[in-house]
Amino acid sequence: MLSLAWSYSRSADTGEALEETFHLHIRAATAAAAIVRSVVGGMMPLFALKIYYSLWLAWTNTLLACLIFLLAPISILLVRFSDDLMRRFPVDNS
Repeated sequence: MLSLAWSYSRSADTGEALEETFHLHIRAATAAAAIVRSVVGGMMPLFALKIYYSLWLAWTNTLLACLIFLLAPISILLVRFSDDLMRRFPVDNS
C-alpha cells in the first residue's frame, strides 16, 4: 500500500524528470523506473506481514507513517532544487 501510494503520487514528477534528464533514452529510463517500482511493490508484502506480526497494527502503522514523514522532505527538496541540480551536474546524452 505504501509503495502504491508513493508511486501514484510521484509518477508525474518522475516521468517529467526522466524526460528532461534522459530525453534520448527516455524509453530505457522509464522501463528502469517501472522495474524498480515493481520490485519495491513486490517486496513490500514479503516483509510487511513480519512487521505487522512483530509490532502489531498500531505500532507498524506508526512506523510506516514516520518513515513517510522522514522521506517526504527528500522528494520535496529534489523537486524544489531540480533545476539547480541539473545545471550543476549536467548529463551528456550523446
